[in-house]
This record gives sequence, structure tokens and C-alpha cells, in this order.
Amino acid sequence: MTDSQLRLSELLAALSLAADLGTGMPMETTLRVSLLATRLAQAAGADPQDVSATFYTGLLWSAGCTSTAHEERIRFGDDIGLKRAMAGTDFERPTEVMRRATQIGADWGAGARVQGFTGLLRHGRAHGADIAAFHCEAAARLASRLGLGDAVLDGLGAFFEYWNGSGGPQARRGEAIPFAARAARLAYEAVHALRIGADAVVVIRSRAGRELDPELAAVFELHVTDLVAALEQESVWPEVLAAEPEPRPWAPASKLDDFARAFGDFVDLKSVYWLGHSIGVAKLAEAAAARMNLSEAERVALRRAASLHSLGRVAVSNRIWEKPAPLSAAEWERVRLYPYFTDRVVSRAPGFADAVRTASGAQERLDGNGYHRGLPAAAQPAPVRLLAVAAAYQSMTETRPYRPPLEPSQAAAALREAAAGGQLDGEAVRAVLEAAGHRRRRGTWPAGLTDREIEVLRLVARGRPNRQVAETLHISEETARNHVKHIYEKIGVSTRAGAALFAMEQGLFLPEK
Repeated sequence: MTDSQLRLSELLAALSLAADLGTGMPMETTLRVSLLATRLAQAAGADPQDVSATFYTGLLWSAGCTSTAHEERIRFGDDIGLKRAMAGTDFERPTEVMRRATQIGADWGAGARVQGFTGLLRHGRAHGADIAAFHCEAAARLASRLGLGDAVLDGLGAFFEYWNGSGGPQARRGEAIPFAARAARLAYEAVHALRIGADAVVVIRSRAGRELDPELAAVFELHVTDLVAALEQESVWPEVLAAEPEPRPWAPASKLDDFARAFGDFVDLKSVYWLGHSIGVAKLAEAAAARMNLSEAERVALRRAASLHSLGRVAVSNRIWEKPAPLSAAEWERVRLYPYFTDRVVSRAPGFADAVRTASGAQERLDGNGYHRGLPAAAQPAPVRLLAVAAAYQSMTETRPYRPPLEPSQAAAALREAAAGGQLDGEAVRAVLEAAGHRRRRGTWPAGLTDREIEVLRLVARGRPNRQVAETLHISEETARNHVKHIYEKIGVSTRAGAALFAMEQGLFLPEK
């Protein structure tokens, strides 16, 4: 290793912490899945390639967790509450499913619990299929961007498959399911059984031959004492990194921008209102930094911080983020914590040490009334001030559930007013507005997409069904359906999550001027 290289598993482990927040699980839950799956694979005598693929599949299985959050908010009222209530459920036992369903929305009162329960009755089967398709495609696509190989992508793509063929998205069965997926799936169920105080051996035994590989279940039962002992420590971070099989991949420091952008897209996939937000803020902040004559090192750190600044948003339910009305005081308190969670996750990612303080400062204000730290002006260096303005401008010019996007002139007026009132830095406001007025117009579209297909892709990525696409563009529903089919073929995806990630990767949500 050289000073210009970073250990890939440490970056992936940090991303897994964000995924834990997005699924309502205690941090390091996913790390425990990866550790148990890897030890299980070794106990089963798997070949080194399968052990390696199992390690990364366990580490990244939840990287698609944000892909269904929008649909979960619509169907069940609460995406995080749904994931937390249903984690580890035996979906082939209706009584257990119904019992768990009564806990959906438990954080929001009786009405929300009724909404969650009835939503499961109405949409449960369809949503199960969406989870398998959306999660697998999103996780595999992100893993590919992060440098993982085909064996890991195959494992991620099959994580929701069942041994008996009743899973998804391809209804693979038995040994047609990659070993990495089978081992990671068993580890996932065991970890969640332990989390709720259940007997993991009993749980695994009851699912062997249905959901889980019976031979791996037997290995788990035989070695359960040693396998579970490794999970009992308060933090398993060191053990997970030590368990990573050789050869261990390293990433050049030059790839940090790619990782930061992938992390940002992971967050932005959570809501159709955020698609392209993080990369938009990053481009705007970097351009503004040049106008403020920040050093090259400061610009690089700011660009990465801007891509990462929203990471903590995954910890807050879309019930709040997509609420079409003013937030309550309790809801605002949850929102105000998201920069704290950004700090918690980014601080664990090597290579982002120069960006973490800026990333978690995106909502700070010069008058001390920002969040989460409420820093005074003297404690906010130029990169923090710039990021606060860039994030504000980008958000103002994007659609939100409670308002349409502001015109650039309206956003500019609001920023100037905030600067005059002492909330935002005047120099940063001038630099951001200058940068916003000099964005370049796109040339040709990627993947051979036409202007009309770009319009359709943007709508589909934001969760619009074919009927609404047709109404918006004044075309027939059949034409809209054909457009979607051709778009998916051109860009090589099969779900809205995949389409949304492609669109963000290509910058298709950035304003054109």
C-alpha cells in the first residue's frame, strides 16, 4: 500500500452504517451480517472466491435500501418504520407477517399503525416484488461503481432469492442461487433473530429448506457458539476489517470523488424530490469556491463534502421528507439531527477526514441558529459558509412536496435577503449566484436517448406511472409505455431505482442554462 491508496472495505463499511440508519437498525447491524456470513462461509469450507464474494455481499446487501423509500411512504406511510417492523420476518408464515405489520408506523401513533397495517394488506405482495427488484438492482449498480466484481454483483442480485424458489427477483432456487447470497441471507436472518432476543438456531432451523440453504443452516447450528461469539462486542468494526479475505482491494485516492458521488446518489435515491441534489450542490459549490479563490485542497474537500452532506437524511423517514404540509415541532427535531448522522457516518470513512466537518455543516447559519451544532460565525470557515449557500440555492430551485421550485431570480432574492439578515455569508452568496448563472448547456444525451426520452426518464425516475407520464407530456399511455420500455433497454436497467440512478449518474437533473 502507498499513501495514495485507501482500503476499499473501510469505505464500504462506512456506507453500511448509513444503510443501517436507512433501515431503522442499530449502526453496525450490516457489519455483523458481513462478519457472520464470512465466518459461516469459512466454516462451510467454501472456496476462497466464494468467501470473498460473501464478505462484500454481506457488507453491501442493504445498499439498495433507499430505492423503495418513496413507494413505502405512499403505500405504508413510513419507510423506515416499515423496514424496522418487518426486518427478519418469516414471510411464509402469515400469522407472523400480520403480527409484525401491527408495528408499522409505531413511532407515529395509532392512525399511522392502521395505515401501515392496511397498506401491507393492500400492497404487501406487490411491494415484496418491488423490494427484490429495486434493492437488488440499486445495490448491484452502486457496487459496480465502487469497484466490486461480478461475483459480488451476482450475490447482491440474488440476496432476496429463497432456497425453495419463492423469492425474487428471478425466482432462482437451490444451488442456482449464488453461494454468497445464500450465506449472506442466512447471516441476515440470524443477526435479526439475535437482535430481538430470539433463539437464532430455532429461527434458522425453522427456515431451512424454505428460505435458507439447509446445508448452510446445519453448519450454522454446528458452529453457532463460535459464530455468534464474534457478534457480541459493542463494536465489530475491527473484527470485520480483520475478517476481509485476501487479496484485499485498495482504491487510489483519486477515486474518492467517485465514492463521494456514489454515496450522494445513494441518499438522493431515497426521495423522488432529491434526484440529482447532491451532485448539483457539489458542482455549484466547487464553481463558487473558484470564485472565492479557495485553495485547490479546499476545493477538493468542499466538492466531496457537498456530495456527502445529505448522507444523514437516510435516518429520517420519508413521512417527514415528503410531507406536503408544514412540519410539527417534533418532526423538525428529527430533521435537525440529520447533519449529526452525516457526521457519524462520514467520520468513519477514510479519506474524507478533510470533508467531514464541512459536510455536517451544511445547515449551519452565521447567526448561530443553524443545526445541528448551532455554530457561531467565527467557527464557520469559508467552505462551510459556501456549502450552506450552495445547498440552500440548490434546494430552493428543486421541487418539494410542499412547493414548486423557485425561479432562479426568486432563489437569488431569498439568498440575498438571508445575507442581509446575517444568516448567510454575503461573499458566499455572491460566489454561488455567479456560479449558478454560468452553468453550461448539455450537448447530446447519453445512451442515444432522445429529447422526448429524457423527458420521460425524468418523470419515471420521480415515480410517475405511465398514465401520469402520458398526461404530463400529452401523449397516449401506450406511447408512454413504449418510451419507458425503449429507455430501459437503452440504459440497461429494469426498475425505477435503476433508471433514477442512471439519471443521477449522468447529471440529468441539473438545471440547464
